[in-house]
Amino acid sequence: MRLAIVLLAFASFASAASLRVTDAMLPRLASEFNVGLDHASSVVTGFAVAYGLMQILFGPLGDRFGKLRVVGFASGIAAVATLWCLFAPGLEGLLMGRILAGAFCAGIIPLSLAWIGDVVPYKDRQPVIARFLLGQISGLALGAAVGGIAAENTEFRCPSACWPHGSPCARSRSCAPPATTRRLRPRRARPSSWTRSRCCARPGRA
Repeated sequence: MRLAIVLLAFASFASAASLRVTDAMLPRLASEFNVGLDHASSVVTGFAVAYGLMQILFGPLGDRFGKLRVVGFASGIAAVATLWCLFAPGLEGLLMGRILAGAFCAGIIPLSLAWIGDVVPYKDRQPVIARFLLGQISGLALGAAVGGIAAENTEFRCPSACWPHGSPCARSRSCAPPATTRRLRPRRARPSSWTRSRCCARPGRA
């Protein structure tokens, strides 16, 4: 399970970094594609709107197919969409890649937290959640920083190759020990010996 938590934290880092990486790149995008800042900002808006709307869908999908399995699938699609942004020929292609990446990044962090709540005992849950959220917070901080550095010093598409959502997290769905989930299922209360003796007693001798 410890490996699964590490991989999920890495996936949450990539998801959060993708959310912030284009914030500092808007002037560079506007100059590269010869558009105004209002048009260039669509890559930020498209990601954010898709990210917010798709969270409604991922909850039922996680309950139906398994949270860790859906996280792995969403991570893989988000990785492909992010790599598409690396080779997008124009602003429209970049916008399509960002919308698709935002739609599938939306399932990573919520379903990961829900899975932790399912398999980690309550007394151990707080430190596990703290370690997981360290990946998300680091992604939010470093995503904007990497975007700013890329916009000023390197090819602006380079950050699209730096957030490999899919490969490690797709493996993480096999890292959860089945025994952990079974151990945390509520047990049925067994009747006490006094209750059994009262239930089995003859009516005339009760």
